Amino acid sequence: MNIDGVDLDRVERLVSCMGNLVASTTGAASEVTGGGKAIDDAQVLAERVAYAATELAAARALLDYAREASAAGADESDLYAAEAAAFSARVAGALYADVTTSLDDYRLDEKALDNDWSREATETVRKYGSEALARAIGGRVIESRGVNNGWMPSEDSVMVRDSVRAFANQEVAPVAEHIHRHDDLVSDELIAKMAEMGYFGMGIPEEYGGLGMGNLAMILTTEELSRVSLAAAGSLITRPEILTKALLKGGTEEQKRFWLERVASGEVMVGISVTEPDVGSDVASVACRAEARDVGGERGYVINGAKAWRPWVVPVHRREGPLLWARVRNEAARRRCSRGQGRCHTRVPGDALFYPFLRGLLRAG
Repeated sequence: MNIDGVDLDRVERLVSCMGNLVASTTGAASEVTGGGKAIDDAQVLAERVAYAATELAAARALLDYAREASAAGADESDLYAAEAAAFSARVAGALYADVTTSLDDYRLDEKALDNDWSREATETVRKYGSEALARAIGGRVIESRGVNNGWMPSEDSVMVRDSVRAFANQEVAPVAEHIHRHDDLVSDELIAKMAEMGYFGMGIPEEYGGLGMGNLAMILTTEELSRVSLAAAGSLITRPEILTKALLKGGTEEQKRFWLERVASGEVMVGISVTEPDVGSDVASVACRAEARDVGGERGYVINGAKAWRPWVVPVHRREGPLLWARVRNEAARRRCSRGQGRCHTRVPGDALFYPFLRGLLRAG
């Protein structure tokens, strides 16, 4: 099957049917959980609905992108249309199958399902969900050797991508294999060069020392650095971005002033501690606790629990910015903890793999 000739109007009708299903299943989930109040009692259902809604948003975004690229006369617009069709067919077909086999869970019946779905939708899933189309798309990607030259409407975005790509080829590629084969640390020299280019502050507002270029610039930077080496460069961007988002969303002004400028400048490298030995990265099941205590005459929080941490890949003097996810015992403590009231002390079981230099969002001067 060739990738040209995709009917985007037909794909749009399929996505519309998927939207009908998402609306029906979301309504059912809302009813089951009392508007979300009892979401913990229906976690499986809520998770399935959340995934479906997310995949619907992605399908709509891909469809819009394919249309915009085609209207702009972009190179490879046929590829973007094929990718939108293949993705929409996969996620819409999977949702239809899930609802069909779980009508009772969703409190729906055959009549409601028929109202939300159409025969054409089924045929579109079969047409664009085929292995032949997936192979055709893969062949085109292989021809480009995995380099993403996707169309973007903004010249600024193209400039960011081209600039980071050149940096990655010139500065990261020559050292990437050595770092991988020898399990070596990323050098201060490379970190300094990345900081000079502003890579650590792409998503940090200018008032806090960043470039304030937003998510797309950060994503492009991460992608191009990771293309050459995830360990030696790409992963160094994702971790500070997670901390940045957490601080901008829920941090105090004091915390923002203390951390963001240092992160943007590359003075400190960030780590994210969520994963635990028994629960993986399921944040709803995190058992590590932040407990309000007096330690050495100082009021603060004791971090008590096990975390499974991947080793740092940067020099030790830069390891000062971890974000740790922990559970608190009550609402009052949660509010104090999220506001960063008090300092953070660590108390860890002897068999735990844990970062020993903990400073996190609980620190507040």
